[in-house]
Amino acid sequence: MTAKVGSTVSHARIYGLGAILKNTVSFIMLPIYTHYLSPADYGTIELLSMLLDVVGLIVGLRVEDAIFRFYYRADTPAEKNLVISNALVAAVASNVIGSLFILLFCRPLTIMMFGDPANTTLTATFGLTLMFQALMSIPMAYIRIQQRPWLYISLALLSLALRLALNIYFIVMLNMKVEGVVYSAVISSVVVGTASLVYLFRYVGFATDRTLMKQMLAFSFPLIVGSIASFYSTFGDRYFLRVYVGLAQVGIYSLAYKFGFLLMGLVWEPFTKIWDVRRYELLRNAGGVETYDDNFIVMLGVLIFGALGMSVYMKDVLMILSNPEYWPAASVAPIILLAYVIQALANFNYFPLLAQGQTRQIAHSHWLGAAVITVGYLTLIPAFGMYGAAWATLGGFLAQFAWVVYRGHKALDMRLSWSKIAMLLALAMVLYGVSCLIGGPILFNIVAEAALLCIYLGVFWLLASPLQRHMMLAFFRA
Repeated sequence: MTAKVGSTVSHARIYGLGAILKNTVSFIMLPIYTHYLSPADYGTIELLSMLLDVVGLIVGLRVEDAIFRFYYRADTPAEKNLVISNALVAAVASNVIGSLFILLFCRPLTIMMFGDPANTTLTATFGLTLMFQALMSIPMAYIRIQQRPWLYISLALLSLALRLALNIYFIVMLNMKVEGVVYSAVISSVVVGTASLVYLFRYVGFATDRTLMKQMLAFSFPLIVGSIASFYSTFGDRYFLRVYVGLAQVGIYSLAYKFGFLLMGLVWEPFTKIWDVRRYELLRNAGGVETYDDNFIVMLGVLIFGALGMSVYMKDVLMILSNPEYWPAASVAPIILLAYVIQALANFNYFPLLAQGQTRQIAHSHWLGAAVITVGYLTLIPAFGMYGAAWATLGGFLAQFAWVVYRGHKALDMRLSWSKIAMLLALAMVLYGVSCLIGGPILFNIVAEAALLCIYLGVFWLLASPLQRHMMLAFFRA
């Protein structure tokens, strides 16, 4: 058991290093974006990205989710390679269709998003990146299966470094603003996507099987439908903000939302890179349920700690890294961080449904969340702007979480320690409330806020079992 924990932590540590470096690049870009781009420019980039993602979801096949399940059900290396090859063919074909759709309908899509056709050329150009996303996503999933985390983060960092260099060249040196961001994305996706494809062909080759393809698509189809609702719940608020209050608030809100993505990127994603593989192994092993609960407590406890730390230091970070016009993001971000903790709770509880093949229930949870969040968009955003958008997001994620937990428990009871997570979440909210009352010199604030974080860690330690404490120490050392 301890050896398994050590291996999981070791791999998560490497993925975590990649996440730290990735988000370091994001922080390097933050002052560049906020000094060389106006909030309206920032909002434009966000809407272009949203359009690309929603088209990718509509035409995409979500075969990445099927890879792990079908790969571990395959008996021979040839059958396993066939799973990967089928996934690549399906993903590339769907993404090409998506790029062609954006190219053919770029003008009406631009008018729909921005209210005028001024950004039509940018929309068409940015759509090219969709074509190359599958060339990177499927090879990266295969590398995770191979459990080669160093190679995984090397490719990811190559993409980031290339995009950073191109952003600095286009935005800072050539002052190209939004156009520079678009060109950087296209060039980096072409280069890294091609390199990833060469690697995959070296190990897997090329072959297809119609029967296997149908099985994988049948498994993935409900996830495709659910992904559309999930995307809407994550990014739809930008569109409603643009309609009701303008692009400037879209830019400020998008900056606040980046901290939700940062939380998931630094804490949750490194863990899931290895957890997506290991959790299927637990079903075959004695004590798998106990190990599942240990990972649940430690990872959600660490995630809540990360959300609390970001919330209490948010204002100081934005004052250092951004212009004053972006500072209101500090009061919106804690609501978004809480919403992402709830979403992580839901994500962890997807597994019983995935293991039993009940992917329709996951789709139902996303659409329930989308329905709740739409009510929030229509009622809260006109009255409260970006604060209404944040509360609507939290409400939608809570609805999704409730459905997943209810259905997942019926499909496969993993006997999770909910009371501990509830206590840690309540404690974090109380400590954040206390931090809002702290006022004084910045050095005093930093020390006082650090003390609040220590209180959380102390309670976390007392609630944890010996094995969970071992995992906590390993993760924090990592």
